[in-house]
Amino acid sequence: MKKQIGFLFFSALTLLASCGGNNSSSVKPSTEKPSLSSKASSTPKASTPEESTSSLPSSTYTTKVLKPDGTPLAGTQVQWCSGTFCMTPVMTDSEGVASRVLEDGKEYFVHLPSLSEEYTYDGNTTKQDETKKDLTITLFPVTSISDNTITAAGYYLTSFSKKVSSVTYSLTLPAGSYTLYSFNDYGEASITNDVDPKITIKNGEETLASDNDSGTGKNFSVSLTAAASTTYSLTIECETTMAMKLPLAIKAAA
Repeated sequence: MKKQIGFLFFSALTLLASCGGNNSSSVKPSTEKPSLSSKASSTPKASTPEESTSSLPSSTYTTKVLKPDGTPLAGTQVQWCSGTFCMTPVMTDSEGVASRVLEDGKEYFVHLPSLSEEYTYDGNTTKQDETKKDLTITLFPVTSISDNTITAAGYYLTSFSKKVSSVTYSLTLPAGSYTLYSFNDYGEASITNDVDPKITIKNGEETLASDNDSGTGKNFSVSLTAAASTTYSLTIECETTMAMKLPLAIKAAA
């Protein structure tokens, strides 16, 4: 299966050298030394919680991963990161659950580094601390983009392959009001922290909406009132030094 690499790949070797986030703190491992690489290439651990050897207070933290229909997703990797340091991924069991013993008193970003491109999720909402030791991630279904044309509300993965890259789509939606927003992963351990995504929507030469930082973290969020049988130009720009996929959500007003 293809992997989402836009906001879920982490390279601790790079991060240790450059501190990709603003917090340079690290997390001590439980019973084993965490992998120096947070990429999915590391061997995933079983979902059985590990005993902690740390002298600091610790607890079992669990994450449950559900498909869009509410059924558990087994066999996907779950990774906990604190500051710029990431633990070895743990595989979800048949109930979609992965667990790890972690130190209390810290904030952890939870990532799914091996997730299939048929799903996506908002990595900015998957945080755990000692007040939230049980987390459920319900995945969003990804709609494929055909011929650079988007014709419905839904969740999409926009692709970028080079530095200061942009993609343009034809956007034709049923008449109504919509919100379009990105949810790039801005956890401190993410190497996509500086992509600074920007969206611009035009009708011919007229710019109807443009934004790059009013959403969660550094993400964009704009509103659009679509007219019937009207095709708009939707351009998304990202600054990236690697191939990545930026999740885009288009939601119709309730």
